[in-house]
Amino acid sequence: MFMAEEDCSVDWLTSLCSLIVAQERIPDDWKSSTIMLPVFKRKGDPMECGSHRAIKLLEHAAKVIEHVFERRITEKVNIDAMQFGFLPGKGTTDAIFTVWQMQEKYGCKGKKLYFAFVD
Repeated sequence: MFMAEEDCSVDWLTSLCSLIVAQERIPDDWKSSTIMLPVFKRKGDPMECGSHRAIKLLEHAAKVIEHVFERRITEKVNIDAMQFGFLPGKGTTDAIFTVWQMQEKYGCKGKKLYFAFVD
């Protein structure tokens, strides 16, 4: 529908998103999504569940506002180079591998290792 009526739909979508930002309230039906398809991440064994990510079905307008919020947050927050997940080339699989390696090295030397995770 947005593509078929691109002249008025862009204006409508812009005003809708502006209204949501001004009211600081996301519509209730946008707060849930349906997970539909597992998509292969192109790393790991394609037969294992952990090698897939799920696609969420959201309202298209919700996707637009999600990108607006994401851009605003990333403009205000410095992301450390040690941050994993949600960044290109920094998947959580890499973080898990790093943790596993550190546990192996410290365990062999009989040293204690402490981790702190911030979510």
